[in-house]
Amino acid sequence: MDWDYIFLFLPLAFISGAFFGFSSEWMHNMIDSWRLQECLILLLSFIYGILRFNIITIKTSKCVLLTIFLLSIYTFIIIYFSKNSLLALLDMSMMGALLCYSYFIYLLMIQLPRPKVELAIAIVALSPLGCTIWLLVGYYLYITANVPLVWHGLFTNIRYYDDALLPLIFLLWYRPSFLKRFSKTTTLIASFFLLTLWLDAARANWLGISVGLIAIVLFYPKGYQKILQPVASIFISFILYQIIRRFDTSAVQYTVLRGEDGTRWRMWIGAWYQWLQNPFKGLGGGNFVFAEQINPLKIGHPHNLIVQLVVEWGVTGLLISFLIVYIVRWVFNKRSQLPAILFAGSIALLVNMLLSGAHVYPVSQMTILIYFCFIISIIQIKLNGRSVFFPKANQFNFLKGINILKSGLGFILIILFIISDSFFQYGNDKGMVNSSPSLGPRFWSNAHLVNME
Repeated sequence: MDWDYIFLFLPLAFISGAFFGFSSEWMHNMIDSWRLQECLILLLSFIYGILRFNIITIKTSKCVLLTIFLLSIYTFIIIYFSKNSLLALLDMSMMGALLCYSYFIYLLMIQLPRPKVELAIAIVALSPLGCTIWLLVGYYLYITANVPLVWHGLFTNIRYYDDALLPLIFLLWYRPSFLKRFSKTTTLIASFFLLTLWLDAARANWLGISVGLIAIVLFYPKGYQKILQPVASIFISFILYQIIRRFDTSAVQYTVLRGEDGTRWRMWIGAWYQWLQNPFKGLGGGNFVFAEQINPLKIGHPHNLIVQLVVEWGVTGLLISFLIVYIVRWVFNKRSQLPAILFAGSIALLVNMLLSGAHVYPVSQMTILIYFCFIISIIQIKLNGRSVFFPKANQFNFLKGINILKSGLGFILIILFIISDSFFQYGNDKGMVNSSPSLGPRFWSNAHLVNME
C-alpha cells in the first residue's frame, strides 16, 4: 500500500515541480527535461504495476484481438511509409504508453482509500500557487522598481502553462479533501489562477470554461446554483484583470478579443483536403510538420486532437477518434454519478484540446490524464464498487487477454531505445542542432522543426 501511494504521488510531484519551478536544469530546453521525466515515471510505473496487480489483462473476444492485430499491422505500414518513420514510431509509442499509464493510474485510484486519493488531488490542485505567487511578486516589482515582468516560471511558452492549469482549476472548484472546509478561500485562489488566463489571453481555455459551465446549466437540475462559485471566481478575476490593465500596457494590447490571423483554420481545412486525397493512409505520427502545403510554418501539430489523429494516422486515427467519442458519450450518460463541476471540466478539456496542443505538451498531458482517471474512477466506484476490478488473474484465459501494463512497458522501452542517442547530445554546445532524426518535432522542444530538413 505504501508503494501505491508513492507511485500515485509521482505524477503529482512532477506536476507540482513544474509549477513551483523545481528542475535539474541539465537540458537545453525545459520541455525536453519534462519529457524525459515523464518517460521515467512511466517506465517505473509499468514495472511496479506488473509486479503489483493481480489483474493485468482485460478479457475480450478473439474477434477483438484479431481486429487489434490487423489494425496494428496497418499502423506499422503507415509508420513504414511515413517521411520520417522513426518519428512516427516514437509518436505511436508515446500514445500507447500514455493510454496504458492511464489504466495504471486508474487502478491505483480504484484501489487506494478514497480520502487519500482526494488528498492527493487537493495537493496537485494547489500546485499552480507557485506561479501565482510569482505573478503577484512580479507585478509588485514591475510597478515599484520597473523590474521586467517574468512570472511563468519554467514554462517557456505561455500555452504550456495555460493548458496544464485548466484541469487544476476545475479540481480546485471541486474542493477535494480538506479544501471542502475552505469554500471562500478556494474561490479566491481560483480567481488568481483565472487571472493568469486573462493575462495570457488564453482564448481556447476561456471558451472551454464557458462551454463547460453552460453544460452544467443545461444538463443538471438547478444547474445555475452549481455554477455560483465558478462565476464568483471569474468575476473576481476579471476585476483584478481590469486593475492590472491600468498599470500594464501590454495587458491592454494582448487580450482574448484580439484578432485571428486564420492560421489554424487554414491548417484544419488543408488537413481535411489532405485526408480526403488518401483517407486510408495518414502522414504518420509527428509528420504533420512535413506537410508544407498545409503547414508552411512547420508547426509540429495542427492544434486539434481529432484533426491530428485523422490526418496523421488515417483509418487508425479515425477509429481512435470514434473511441474518444464513445468515452465522451459514456461519461455524458453517467454524468449523474459525477459532481457537476467535474463534468464541466471534462467538457472544458475536450473543447480546449480541439483548439490547442494541450494533448501534446508533457505537463498538460499529465494533468489531463490525472483528471480523466479521477473522474472515471469516481463513476466506476459509485456504479460497481472496488472489488469488481480486481478478480484473480487465473479467472481469465490468458490467450484472450490484452496485457495492458506489459504493453505499456514495451511502448516506453521503444521510446527510450529511440531517444537513447539524445542523452549524449545535451552535454555539448551544439545541443539539438546535430541530433539524430529521433529528436524531431512534437516529442521535443516546442513542437517545431529544429533539426531536420
